[in-house]
Amino acid sequence: MCSQLRKPLAALEEQHKAWLAVARLCTDDEEIWALELLRYNVDYVPSFVLLNPQGEALAKTIRPRSPQHLLDSLHLLVQRAHQAAGRPA
Repeated sequence: MCSQLRKPLAALEEQHKAWLAVARLCTDDEEIWALELLRYNVDYVPSFVLLNPQGEALAKTIRPRSPQHLLDSLHLLVQRAHQAAGRPA
């Protein structure tokens, strides 16, 4: 599923590059990413966690049923972040 999301995720990142930064981590390297996986409660992949500038988790996608379901959830997170910041969606 991760490979199916590369292009749509890159397009979303490009569309919102003025305020959105996407960080990717690989759960295959659990030793390297263990603290982040635990801190943000990442127990399935792919997962998206919306963070504030202080690194605090504001929202997280639920377990995806399909690539489209995950993209829809991600778009909703972005829309809510816009609203919270007082920006138009």
